[in-house]
Amino acid sequence: MREYLHGVPLDDLDFVVDEIRAVGPGGTHPPRPYTRTQYRSLWRPTVMNHWMHDHWVDTGEKTLLDLLRERARELREAPPAFTLPDEVLAELEACVCAAGGPDPHPA
Repeated sequence: MREYLHGVPLDDLDFVVDEIRAVGPGGTHPPRPYTRTQYRSLWRPTVMNHWMHDHWVDTGEKTLLDLLRERARELREAPPAFTLPDEVLAELEACVCAAGGPDPHPA
C-alpha cells in the first residue's frame, strides 16, 4: 500500500495514454510490453512468493494461512497509513446506504 500511495511515475504520459487506447474498453493490460516492464515498480507481493522448497523449510515452513495471519496482525497493530477527511467518509457512507448497504451508524 505504501508504494501505491507514492503514486505512479508518468514521465511519458502520451505513451501511457496510447497504451490505454490500444487496449480499449474491456481489454487486458498484463500482456502489453509496457505493463510487463512497469508493474513490478508499482507492487510486489509480500505474502505470496516463489521461493524454492529449501528456503521455505529454512524460514519455518509457514503455510499461506500462517503468513496471512501474521500480515493481518501487523496491519492491525500499525498506525493507519492515511485517514480520510470526515466529509469524504460521510459521502462514502451515504453512497453505501444509497446502494442498499448496511447503515454504518445503526440506532
